[in-house]
Amino acid sequence: MNKFLQASALLTLVPVSAFAHEYPLRFTAGAGARGLVVAGYQITASTVTGTCSYYTLTSGSGRGGGYRTIRKDYNQTCTWDLTGNLLSVTSGAPATPPVLYTDGTRTIYASDGSSTAGSDSALLPNHGYVDTPNPHYTWGPFTAPTGPAAQTVTLTLASDGDLPLDITSVTETTALARSQMLSTDCVAVLAPGSSCSIAIYYDPTQLAYPTGLMYDTLTVTVESNSPQAAIYSSRFTIQVRVGENDD
Repeated sequence: MNKFLQASALLTLVPVSAFAHEYPLRFTAGAGARGLVVAGYQITASTVTGTCSYYTLTSGSGRGGGYRTIRKDYNQTCTWDLTGNLLSVTSGAPATPPVLYTDGTRTIYASDGSSTAGSDSALLPNHGYVDTPNPHYTWGPFTAPTGPAAQTVTLTLASDGDLPLDITSVTETTALARSQMLSTDCVAVLAPGSSCSIAIYYDPTQLAYPTGLMYDTLTVTVESNSPQAAIYSSRFTIQVRVGENDD
C-alpha cells in the first residue's frame, strides 16, 4: 500500500444542509464586493428569480491630481433552481416586491402555497433562500473506528424533510482498510421523522505504519429521491500496527 499519511486526531465530516428543506440561494460575488444583497423574489414551477446585487469601491487619480473613490454598481437579476443552484445572471436588478410576512429570521417575498422564497439572516453569507417541500435526510453522529482490531461501526440517517424519502441503494468504501456493509435498513421508503442505520465491518488489521497511526476515509453513497448531495464522507485517524505497510 505504501501511502504516506500524517497522523492527526481530527475527525472531519462532510456536512449537509442545516435545514430540512431550506436551501441557500448560491451566488459568488466579484472581488471586493460590498453591500451584497441576495434574495428570492418570485417562484415559478421550476425556478426562483431574485436579486444578486452588490457594488465595489476603488481608488484612482482624478483630473487635476488627487485621489477619488470610484463606485461601480452590479445591479443584477439571478435565477436559481428550487434547491438554490445558480442558473443565470443578467444585468439589471428586479424591483423589490412588498414583504409578504416575516417568520423568525426569514423575510418572505414570494409564496406559491407550498414553497417560499426571500431572505434569511441565519444563512451566511448571502441570506437568500428558497424553501420547497422535498425529501431530505441528515446523517447522525458517527463514532470513528479506533483500531487496530477489526470492528463494526454504525452510521445512522434521519428522514427530516417534508416528503417520504425513497432510498434505492446504499454503498460504502474505505480508502485504506478493508470494509464491508454488514446490514442496513435504509433501502426503503422512510417517512418524515423516521430513521435507519448502516452497519459496516471495518478491518484495519493489514495496515501498518512506523508511527502506528494513519488517516483513513469512510465514504457512503446514498441514491434517493432527495435533491441533496448523495455522498457522505468522514476522514479519521486509525491506530494500526507499528511497522511497514503490507503490500
